[in-house]
Amino acid sequence: MFSNKFVIAGAIFDSGPGPLSLPSFVGCRFNLGSNKFVQQMLTPTVSNEKRLFRPFCTIFYNYYIDRMDKSKSFAVCLQEAKMVAKRFDPNWKKFSNVWPWPGDYMLVERASWPLLFLYSDRDRMMPAAFVERVIEAQKAADSRRFIQAHNFRTSEHVSHFKDFPEDYKAQIKYFLTYINGT
Repeated sequence: MFSNKFVIAGAIFDSGPGPLSLPSFVGCRFNLGSNKFVQQMLTPTVSNEKRLFRPFCTIFYNYYIDRMDKSKSFAVCLQEAKMVAKRFDPNWKKFSNVWPWPGDYMLVERASWPLLFLYSDRDRMMPAAFVERVIEAQKAADSRRFIQAHNFRTSEHVSHFKDFPEDYKAQIKYFLTYINGT
């Protein structure tokens, strides 16, 4: 009934792709990529990403992201991080050989299908600087590849459609029209 073969016509990244590790996240969030040493530190490697991913997920994520509404104390976030770590560890051990993370993969991915990036300067989870780094890497790799990008500037993470429904639909429509015309 279904075939396991498929063709990718294009890829849409809404509020992503994002960095995997804490250095990548912090480096892009605070625009630390101009220093050569920092750039080298932020370059993803298997050992660097694996070593840094777990602490990022369990502590930094729970404190930084969950506290956006300022209703949780650090102690509560740390307790939740421990709970996440208990569930995370078995999966991490099982799948830790899977690399790279989509954001870091998109820095080196060299397919030909069209790409659409929808992002925002106000996104606290996916730094615009990282998304723009991916966009520039893709453009530099193949100037003929169709790459569409739209920075919504003021919408939060995955809130572009909610905040700018007409603009969002126009971006999607243009992208799909391009795909259907190729």
